[in-house]
Amino acid sequence: MFESSRFFVVQARYFLLLCLGGKSLTREGAAEVLEDLLLAYSDVNFVQRVDKLSQDVLFDAREFAPRLARLSFEAQEPILAKWGFEASIAGAQELRQAIKEQTARDADLKELSDKVGFRKSSQVVEVREKQQRTRSVR
Repeated sequence: MFESSRFFVVQARYFLLLCLGGKSLTREGAAEVLEDLLLAYSDVNFVQRVDKLSQDVLFDAREFAPRLARLSFEAQEPILAKWGFEASIAGAQELRQAIKEQTARDADLKELSDKVGFRKSSQVVEVREKQQRTRSVR
């Protein structure tokens, strides 16, 4: 129950940020943020933590995805602070919106954004594949 209430509070804050305009990024700023995120998600320590997490949840993708989101947020926190966004879920959503505004206008940025998203989503796919292999061995 607490988690669903928290979700609605975060969504309400996000909606308010959008209505009030929120922060924005220049094209160059969005490119730098995306590069920062790509570096953060490629960092050896982060990758090791993701690998350990997948093992800890026994390659269960349903368990892995929400925990990966929390782990990813930890990697995002210094980037949020660096770029003047609140180090919170609402701040991360605001950053995502600012990036989305720029990627909608620029194909190169969209490609970079997809690369960052692919890096993260490929980790979930890897866990699902390991989960299927583990089930087939049993």
